[in-house]
Amino acid sequence: MPFSLSQTVKALACNLWAAISSEPTHSSSTTRPTDTSKVEGLRISADCLRIHGLLERRYYKAYFDIGGTLTIGEGHTTNVHEGQTATDEEIDQWNRQDFMLVDAAIGRLVTVSLTQPVIDALALFINNVGVHAFERSTLLRKLNAGDPQGAQVELARWDHVGQTEIRGLAKRRLVEACVWQGMASKIDWHFIDLLLDYI
Repeated sequence: MPFSLSQTVKALACNLWAAISSEPTHSSSTTRPTDTSKVEGLRISADCLRIHGLLERRYYKAYFDIGGTLTIGEGHTTNVHEGQTATDEEIDQWNRQDFMLVDAAIGRLVTVSLTQPVIDALALFINNVGVHAFERSTLLRKLNAGDPQGAQVELARWDHVGQTEIRGLAKRRLVEACVWQGMASKIDWHFIDLLLDYI
């Protein structure tokens, strides 16, 4: 992937936000108040759930994702069967269940103190790749070794399905890196769409 996830993330994000703000059809400022209020009973913030909704389209019928996994809702994969359909209420419930598992994994596996942006970035990442993959990852090892910058750089390695690099996954990893850097308040649909032009 043609970016390193440190100062380069900040430079790229600032360039994208400047481009968005200069468009006559867009608001002069894409920043919204950061919502770091915790989701009830979880470590993640409301911003985390908002960005999850931006990254995941809402599917009301089960489908096979790019890796061949049956999926429904906003990335839900547990006990999904072909032909299954869902309501908005069910999808919201699955989101909470999925993030409860993610939250528990962070509490169980991470042994160092985390800032809210890092918690939210990890939650988005784990929800996408799975708890077992995170548990075995170099990212977790570096994080627990007190190397958060090195852990953040590891995000960029998770942009493949098998041997194939997937631009959509590269985009997700860059969004997660921006969240990690504390930039969640500036992430919207337009910003995410523009990322594909830079990766």
